[in-house]
Amino acid sequence: MAKSDHELFKLEYGISDDLESRVLEMDDVCFDPIPHIYIADSAIHGCGGFIDTPVPAGYGVGWANDNGRRTILGRYINHSDEPNCYPLPTPCGFFVVSGRYIKKGEELTFNYREVMQAHILRNSVLNHGED
Repeated sequence: MAKSDHELFKLEYGISDDLESRVLEMDDVCFDPIPHIYIADSAIHGCGGFIDTPVPAGYGVGWANDNGRRTILGRYINHSDEPNCYPLPTPCGFFVVSGRYIKKGEELTFNYREVMQAHILRNSVLNHGED
């Protein structure tokens, strides 16, 4: 049986099922509402973050991580090998940007590889010059 892209991602980055479960259960989520974002059952996995209005490509959707705390968007955005969003690293966290037009009611997705690369880039920039 072929592995899903999510399973391949976990293998590539050495993420065990146990580690993934612990990350999902972490108590670091800020549940403050984000305009136009709602959580609902996902056809991808568990629950997902959805948008209640159409979004053009290049639109700032909301924070996924704000000063070290995951938002509901950061907690519930699911993986896709054809994502409709990407993470934009900033000094205070990660902002979600639409990578293409997103229809009202569509689930918001990342490719988790891009999230890992954004973390690496952000840490490299923030730690530049520190030895």
